[in-house]
Amino acid sequence: MFSIACGYPDANDAARADDPIHKLLLDRDPIGGDDLASQPTLSRCENAIDTKELYQMSETLADSVIQRHTQRLRHRVHRVTIDLDRTDDPTHGAQQLSFFNGPYESWCYLPVVGFVSFNDEIERVTPQ
Repeated sequence: MFSIACGYPDANDAARADDPIHKLLLDRDPIGGDDLASQPTLSRCENAIDTKELYQMSETLADSVIQRHTQRLRHRVHRVTIDLDRTDDPTHGAQQLSFFNGPYESWCYLPVVGFVSFNDEIERVTPQ
């Protein structure tokens, strides 16, 4: 997740084990801290999971989110709303897996962002 936030689309681009921002995000000294996992190690982890396992992980994540908020709301959950929104992320140059998107009139990635709310809550709850 941190790699994506830092602009690396996948583990193939994470050949910078000494990236100071990554180190800082992981509570390491950005200059003198130990290096992070190598690109081949990250690629093995990234490619070790098949589609079935990925789907099972998403089900487990959904179950844990619902369980946590059910406890938070003292078992008074009568409606769960999942709001999925797309957002454009324009690309520049020949970036892998970027496509021309007519409605946005640009070459871009089109990630989907999900928000979950319970009952009639308007504000999103921050995990504690």
